[in-house]
Amino acid sequence: MYPLIGHNGGPALDTATPDPVETLVLDLEIANVDATVRARELTAVLKTFGDKIETADQAHNLVDLIAQMGAFTAKAEDARKTAKAPHDALSKACDGFFKPMADDVKAAKETAIDLLSAYMRGVAKDDKDKATIRTDLGQVASLSDDIGFTIDAPEAVPLEYWKIDETAVRAAVKKAVPIAGVTRIVTRKAGVR
Repeated sequence: MYPLIGHNGGPALDTATPDPVETLVLDLEIANVDATVRARELTAVLKTFGDKIETADQAHNLVDLIAQMGAFTAKAEDARKTAKAPHDALSKACDGFFKPMADDVKAAKETAIDLLSAYMRGVAKDDKDKATIRTDLGQVASLSDDIGFTIDAPEAVPLEYWKIDETAVRAAVKKAVPIAGVTRIVTRKAGVR
């Protein structure tokens, strides 16, 4: 929109709604300039150590750097959660509004499909007949086979169909519990407190 001829106000301001994601990112960048600078400093300092630590002084300095990185990471995670909380609340509100209505309609649709399926099975000539129905609105329904299963004897199911619980395996391996077919791998790493 432009001002009328002879108007001294200059071009009209853009009144388009700003992109909320771009606005959020800009707000975060402005509010967290210090954190952005500090993150760059910490990663840049690490590069000064090169590929190998050769002296005790270097090791001491690296321990201090690791501790600072840990503190920064914890603060950044807290800041992320704080900045994200109102958006999580908005997201939950959207879910709370739409999900119940969608779930209700989905359940009603399943009931309608069950009713229609019973009717169509009754009019089908045999197991191969799809008993197709075409409506005046162009919708088409036909019978098809929906294959499901129940597990009646879990002990008889071949191993290739079982899923390994990696969380349970990790917990057992951590306690040095031997498990057939699993190799325990120990890698020593420095921990900084």
